[in-house]
Amino acid sequence: MIFYEGTSQLDGQPIVGIMTGHRKPSSNPKTGFMAQTWIIRQDIHPSTAIKSGEDYSICGDCVHRRDPATGKRTCYVNQMGPAAVYRTYKAGKYKNLSPRSLTYARSLRVGAYGDPAMIPLDVWQSLLSRFDRWTGYTHQWQWCDPAYAKFCMASVESDEDQRLAEDLGYRCFRVRSCHDKHDGFITCPASEEAGKRTTCERCTLCAGNFDHKSGRPPHIQITVHGVGASSFQEGASHRTITHRVVQA
Repeated sequence: MIFYEGTSQLDGQPIVGIMTGHRKPSSNPKTGFMAQTWIIRQDIHPSTAIKSGEDYSICGDCVHRRDPATGKRTCYVNQMGPAAVYRTYKAGKYKNLSPRSLTYARSLRVGAYGDPAMIPLDVWQSLLSRFDRWTGYTHQWQWCDPAYAKFCMASVESDEDQRLAEDLGYRCFRVRSCHDKHDGFITCPASEEAGKRTTCERCTLCAGNFDHKSGRPPHIQITVHGVGASSFQEGASHRTITHRVVQA
């Protein structure tokens, strides 16, 4: 289902937000039965956008984007997923989300691909009202509305990032190498290194500042994984945001 068609809050380019998996379980054993949200360009195939750098509209300054100098990309997302969503979208097979649309999943993954901050806050607030639980992450915490901290973790790469994000009111999520651990963080309970004790659907510790359980959960860390893991470098710094358009 299409829940947003408009412009990127970062650079004003056309993007679309699409929700899948809201009627049947995802095949992802880590997440469990969570509806998935995909943020992609309306006008460019995801693979083309990644190669050209036009994925900036949906991923911003994320350090896991393709490095134009080396061609390496550390993003965990396999390009096949967003490519399939894009093809279905261009074929006109997704319906628009409406007040009568049914969603059987009770948990939402905010940003299976793309950064949630590219879509206006009120759009997410409306969508999240349909669900009991969610997980969300943003690399755009330095510039986006601090209210995103209510449902998104700040994706950080360094101790300095962590301090800055905390000052802005965020809980943090950090990808680490297999050799490093960071103070103030617990390991993702659904991760391989934690023994896959649960799923994201059941856990939802990565729900920003929204308190699903008693008390405020700690920061979360996970060992680098996914298709880009071999190119990962701990402590990589953010790319510089050269321009942005924030909608009223």
